Amino acid sequence: MIRGLLDSSGAMIARGLQADIGANNLANSQTTGFKKDRVNFRELIDHRLLLDRGRGAPSPENRLREGFETRFTQGPIKRTDAPLDFALEGPGFFAVLDEEGQERYARAGHFLLDESGSLVTPDGHAVLGEAGALQLGPGPVELNGDGLLVQNGQELGRLKLVEFDDPQRLAKLGRNLFTPVDEETIPRAAEQTRALQGSLESSNAAVVELMVEMIEHEKMYTFAQRALQLQDDNLGRAVAEIGRVTG
Repeated sequence: MIRGLLDSSGAMIARGLQADIGANNLANSQTTGFKKDRVNFRELIDHRLLLDRGRGAPSPENRLREGFETRFTQGPIKRTDAPLDFALEGPGFFAVLDEEGQERYARAGHFLLDESGSLVTPDGHAVLGEAGALQLGPGPVELNGDGLLVQNGQELGRLKLVEFDDPQRLAKLGRNLFTPVDEETIPRAAEQTRALQGSLESSNAAVVELMVEMIEHEKMYTFAQRALQLQDDNLGRAVAEIGRVTG
């Protein structure tokens, strides 16, 4: 009976986690380059069993990754015709520098020019080329098929595009940035990815699909809640019965 209480409460926690993740996916369904998350029940169960057996706690860099995973499927590509919009087709990432000078990775390719002529993200992170941060001058910019930026006939540099053997070893940092979770997760030059100018990759979180999933999660949460109440009522009756027998 106690086991039933634990199982039901565990199911409520899992369904609550699904609902939270679904709500975040839905909120970012219009975010450029966003990659949706999903609950991985196998990882969640294995992780909880590991903690229950006293074998340790999750490391800090993985504490938010236990039990769910990011889906890196390709999002729809939409034409914008903006010369500094770039969409990635394939599994790769843009390389950018954060405010601390650390290299991070992004799928969102909506870029701007700052006052110094540096190519930056909307948050001001410098976009990297293979030789460092990219600097642009006045005039139209073109991207050739090899990822090389050309302006007024002058080669400015090639966008630094990278790929990972296992993207699940990347953690979300917020602001559409990713970072490796450990030193063994090393980026390599992209071989299966190309950048498309004048386009952006949309979120891979489809609104209709997410709404259906959230309704299902709510139903399953309600079922688990009813099961918990039933187990609690049965336990209360058993305790009362034992009290009458021994009284």
